[in-house]
Amino acid sequence: MFDGSRSVERFAQAADIPLDGAYALLANGRTRRTLTVLSAFDPPVTLERLVEGVARLERDEPDERTTSEVRIALVHVVLPQLEDAGLLAFDPATGNVTVEKRLETDSERFEGVNVGSATSR
Repeated sequence: MFDGSRSVERFAQAADIPLDGAYALLANGRTRRTLTVLSAFDPPVTLERLVEGVARLERDEPDERTTSEVRIALVHVVLPQLEDAGLLAFDPATGNVTVEKRLETDSERFEGVNVGSATSR
């Protein structure tokens, strides 16, 4: 999905954020996986579906610990950063994540993992 400086430049343009901001966001693997999962669904995406998709990209068979770590990281780090960048809105009361800026991404493959199988349910 984000392979090299051209991809980061395209992401920055599509997201309408500074290039340095795009690099800062995409430096985090979990953020990249979150964007990949979000690009596979029509908004809104429930937090639980997002957690499950990201956890499955991290491990084929995510255990409870992995799922818990992903949920904590999404709620306290990843989603607030993406929200601050204006890319999405997260409503903790409903658990819904709504993409504010639809980004063109190659969601078929990411780091050797087929996103479709990781997120289909």
